[in-house]
Amino acid sequence: MSSSLQTLALIVIVMLTSGCAGDVKGGGGAGGVATASALVVALPLIPFANAYHAVSGDVRKDAERLEQMNKELDPIYEKRIAIIEGLNPTEGAERVHSEGIEAFLPQQSDMQIYPGLKNMDVVDSKANANKILGNEFLSYLQTLMDDDPVQKSEKYANYYSPTFRRFRHLGSQYKASFNLRIRELSRGA
Repeated sequence: MSSSLQTLALIVIVMLTSGCAGDVKGGGGAGGVATASALVVALPLIPFANAYHAVSGDVRKDAERLEQMNKELDPIYEKRIAIIEGLNPTEGAERVHSEGIEAFLPQQSDMQIYPGLKNMDVVDSKANANKILGNEFLSYLQTLMDDDPVQKSEKYANYYSPTFRRFRHLGSQYKASFNLRIRELSRGA
């Protein structure tokens, strides 16, 4: 706690406890002063209480949970990264276009954000989703680059490891290149 916050807390405590220092029968106000003094003396100990919680296990337990999530999910995303790195987005787009399909890969299957496309590129999201579902290769790409279903459970809500960030980055790069190539092909470029 910063010294200005400690000072403010001290002022508030003294004001609140000053009512306790009134003349009590036979007490002469000493009880209120003792209460206020105890609170004032305890203020500098607040940082130690925070350190106690860190040492006591709250922070350690969170770190252990995060490590466990990384152990469970990182191997899944490492495999997906290897697959994505082996794919060529230009070839994928040309393959889909040669089948007569113009579909764009969204950032996530439940999103209407299409990497690589500009805001002025209007995409009918529902029709696009149907095209993806109706094509085995596009469905495969979408499933490959979506978050793993295991991660979508509440247990893994805080998972965001460097491996996962790399997976997301590579997926976005692939989708942007794929979508741009589809856009070029659909315009006859």
